[in-house]
Amino acid sequence: MKSLTDKIENTLIDKKILRKQIIRNLKRLLPEERLAQEEEIYDSLVKLTLWQEAKKIAITIPMEFEFNLELLVKEARNYKKQLFLPVMQADKSLNFVLWDEDTLLQETRFGVKQPIETEHSQAIELNQLDVIIVPGLAYSEDGDRVGFGGGYYDRTLTNYDGKTLSIAYSCQIFPKTIWPTEKTDKRIDLIISNRGVYSR
Repeated sequence: MKSLTDKIENTLIDKKILRKQIIRNLKRLLPEERLAQEEEIYDSLVKLTLWQEAKKIAITIPMEFEFNLELLVKEARNYKKQLFLPVMQADKSLNFVLWDEDTLLQETRFGVKQPIETEHSQAIELNQLDVIIVPGLAYSEDGDRVGFGGGYYDRTLTNYDGKTLSIAYSCQIFPKTIWPTEKTDKRIDLIISNRGVYSR
């Protein structure tokens, strides 16, 4: 992704173009590259006080090209942390529902798996979550984020007072923000990659 950074100088990259480029780069990552970065990031994450103290964690089930969260899910379950998955709402915000062995999942029109809400689903109030792990495609070192374009997380995080965390491969991290930002965009508190931990 250095080529993108080198090209921009004073010109910002359109988010749609950036999304396509990042997805292409993620799909080109070799399995051994992915695994090496995932293990480094996992080791960094579990040492964080934020992770160690968190009891209720919002997480997503990633698509195939996204960061594999399997190690983190196992870690969380081993330490009896509760995991919650987002469910998209009609107003383009998110509710979070407990994810356990009884949770039924369905694929959304975006290709993301989310819980099927039933009378037995256990939803959580947004600000009862200790940390929300926010997915995305591109991040700047000071916390700016490019998501998938739906705006669901930005709308939801407007009402969230807790901590946000994102996990990314190195090709998703930029030294500075190279895309247009809007007032409604929400910065991420902590971003973890194999290059290090970035906080704002």
